[in-house]
Formats: sequence, C-alpha cells, structure tokens
Amino acid sequence: LEERLDVELPAEYREAITVGQLPTQSRFLFYKRDELKTLDDIDPDWTEKSAPQAVRALIVAVDAHGDYLGYMLRADSMTQLDNALTHFHHETGAVTRSRFRLKLKEATDAEE
Repeated sequence: LEERLDVELPAEYREAITVGQLPTQSRFLFYKRDELKTLDDIDPDWTEKSAPQAVRALIVAVDAHGDYLGYMLRADSMTQLDNALTHFHHETGAVTRSRFRLKLKEATDAEE
C-alpha cells in the first residue's frame, strides 16, 4: 500500500488498517485500503486554489457533506505523512487539524 501510494503511513493509521479496526460508527465513512486516494486525485482544483500544500494529502474518509479526513505530508519529508488527521472542509476550502481521533480497541485476553 505504501509503495503504491508513495508515502509512509502514520503508525496509528497503519495499525488500524492492518488489523481492520477503522471506525464504522462515525460521521465519516473510512475508505477501504484499495480505495485510498490523494486530495489531488479527488479534486485538483482544491489543491491548486485552497490548499496547495495538500497536493499529496492521503484522503482516508469522507462524510455526507463532502468533507474529507486525511493525512498531509510532513513539512520536512517528501513521503512521510504527518501523524495528525487533517479535516478538509469542502464548503469553505479550509484545511484544519481534525478533532477526530482513531481509537483502536485494546486487545483482550480472549482475542489474544
């Protein structure tokens, strides 16, 4: 996946997608690993006008209003994504740090 997308996934997201623990009960619908795209793939106009710094942002979820969640590249890297989820607001074009957090379930003795 990382090779196909030419990025290094944040550890928390990599773990969630590897063990199949992406949220299912949230306002955002998380993409399956073979559906992941960059913001530029979804809407090149957005990255050119509203968020040029997000041209290679990895989009991981969308909501019913067309807002996206994703990970932007770290400022000091061409391939490593930042650990913080970013919220891409479709109506305003604003790009903000998301309040949404991935919450992985703790393994129980029965699951181990």
